[in-house]
Amino acid sequence: MFRLWKCPNTECWWSGYGNEGEFCPECGKRLEKFGLRKGNKLMQAKKKVPKPKKEKPVKEVKKVNQPQTDVLKGLYKGSDGILTLKNDRLELNARGTFGAWAESKEVKYSDITSIQMSKDLFKNRLEIKYYGGDLILSHFNDKVGELFVENVRNKMQSSAQKVEPTSNPAASPMDEIKKAKKLLDMGAITEEQFEEIRDNYLKEIK
Repeated sequence: MFRLWKCPNTECWWSGYGNEGEFCPECGKRLEKFGLRKGNKLMQAKKKVPKPKKEKPVKEVKKVNQPQTDVLKGLYKGSDGILTLKNDRLELNARGTFGAWAESKEVKYSDITSIQMSKDLFKNRLEIKYYGGDLILSHFNDKVGELFVENVRNKMQSSAQKVEPTSNPAASPMDEIKKAKKLLDMGAITEEQFEEIRDNYLKEIK
């Protein structure tokens, strides 16, 4: 008669078979010899014992703040383009129809006249005006947009302070106040910074 060597433990889910003298790989009991009919009854009993589910190891996923990562690289992304801060200029790659890159522009910081963010009910707009045109990007992240504006103004201020050597006599206090006023109009310095510069040079006139 056909016989099988199987695990006799009815509470063990393992229903395989082996050879004489072997042990169950699950519960460790010695395999016993069963006839075909008795072996079928044993298999029916084992079907009621649920097979333990192996838990998959949980992989740790490091959350990366993509806007913050981009900012560290000097990249600022809107829905319709990407702005990149360079040492002496601002680069724009604008998106066209169906997400294709439509055009690229480069604007020197010294040519920028103003930069500001405006908000409405649906989106944030970043507007940059410069000699010869303007750049407008929509759907900017709030914090990223504010940081971008601050960084561009710092670049504008650094660019404006780079003065080439000249043989002209030193500028008068009034000339310095006028320069500071231009920086204020450009948005490169704040109202408080302008007032501090103005008051310092007015003291020299007195």
